[in-house]
Amino acid sequence: PHDGLGFAPKMMESLAELYWEEGKFVESTRVYKKVIAQNMDSPRICEWQNKIVRNTLSAGNKKDQVQEIGRLGNVYDKVGDMKNAKKDQREECRNSFHDTSKELALIWHKEAPRTKNQDTYELDKNVYKVFLDHFPQDKDAYEMSFYYGELLWTLWNWKDAAEQYTKVVEMKPDGKYVKESAYAAVLAWKNALNVD
Repeated sequence: PHDGLGFAPKMMESLAELYWEEGKFVESTRVYKKVIAQNMDSPRICEWQNKIVRNTLSAGNKKDQVQEIGRLGNVYDKVGDMKNAKKDQREECRNSFHDTSKELALIWHKEAPRTKNQDTYELDKNVYKVFLDHFPQDKDAYEMSFYYGELLWTLWNWKDAAEQYTKVVEMKPDGKYVKESAYAAVLAWKNALNVD
């Protein structure tokens, strides 16, 4: 079917997929970036950016992964504003961005204490933030907000942790994390202000 894209993107997509199958993630990403750059007005930019995220997840560089998930968030915003985007394209874009950012945040959160890698904690902060900035009303937002508080606590970002835990209390005053969050918020403020 003709979707307003010429013959060239189809060929380039095939090339990008071929690279991916051969484990040439960097090359695959380079081709997808070119396709996106040449078709910025296509709702399919989300699909292509998602492939770039997949490539960076396969390649294993966390800094790149954070950057490309951030870009997926921007693309999600852009596709949401596109007049030519179909409802299912918008939904597909939302779901892939939602699930990828949520899963990655949780995976790194579990991994960081095991590997004791400070960078993983720091980078995970960005992934939580991208998720919560885009999905503040989501059904997963409450739990993710609590976990984000935990992460900030682990990093000794006392003021941010205190504010995050306070947010969790305000989100659901009868929620399952309310007691723990209220207590953690008080302790985090105490540490932030360094008072007895």
